Amino acid sequence: MSSFEQLKAQALELDLSGADVAQYVLQQQNGEREERAREREEREREREERLAKLQAEKEVQLAQLAASKKPASQIVEARNGASYQFSWIDGLLYRECVASTRPGNQGTRKLVVPADCRRIVLQVAHESHSLVIFPTGRQKTKCDASNFGLGAVLLQYIDGTPHPVAFASRKLLDRERRYATTEKEALAIIFGVKKFDFYLRGKEFLLETDHKPLVYLQSSRCSNDRVMRWALQLQNYPYRIVHIAGRDNVGADLLSRCPGK
Repeated sequence: MSSFEQLKAQALELDLSGADVAQYVLQQQNGEREERAREREEREREREERLAKLQAEKEVQLAQLAASKKPASQIVEARNGASYQFSWIDGLLYRECVASTRPGNQGTRKLVVPADCRRIVLQVAHESHSLVIFPTGRQKTKCDASNFGLGAVLLQYIDGTPHPVAFASRKLLDRERRYATTEKEALAIIFGVKKFDFYLRGKEFLLETDHKPLVYLQSSRCSNDRVMRWALQLQNYPYRIVHIAGRDNVGADLLSRCPGK
């Protein structure tokens, strides 16, 4: 039954007829429109208050940042890491918790994340099924190396979208820091594959690297004995290696720049 028919039925129950019915229906419809308008105004007012609060918090945080002496490059790394993780969390939560703390690239700054944001993120992470993935589907591993660490991310495709399953990182040993770039990138691959051995062994998976020379690990003999030895170890796994742009390797790149112990 439509809204008009419902109002008409109510008018008949009130024993109204003729012009009185039409007037009653019109009054009720006008009342509903006014109520919806008030609700829209209330939502808009709440939105403006929320934005004003976020802006005020941002100004306070920027004032705190101005007094800090943390390199801006570290701020960018932390911000990129937050963006990478929040890609699996509700967009509104990201905008309200991360965008309000974005300091930019001006001079030396320190990233400050409000305690409320950390609490909300942990709550969403605990309750959201999109962040709790059982490793059963098609998987891929992203690996990367920096001058002082290794990083790897294991992802699984669900409905065509990659979701994180596990993360790994470690610092480079003193002798490993003297490796050539190709050796460091190859070490990141062997580190990631061995770290996720439980998930990867016995099933075909995709291996992604942003270091293009390593794409030929499976197809040609390498003149570097160290890399060749690692390539032989990888023959125990049914993998396919592909090259990706550095901008598409954010997760592993972040972990390699902020490695664990």
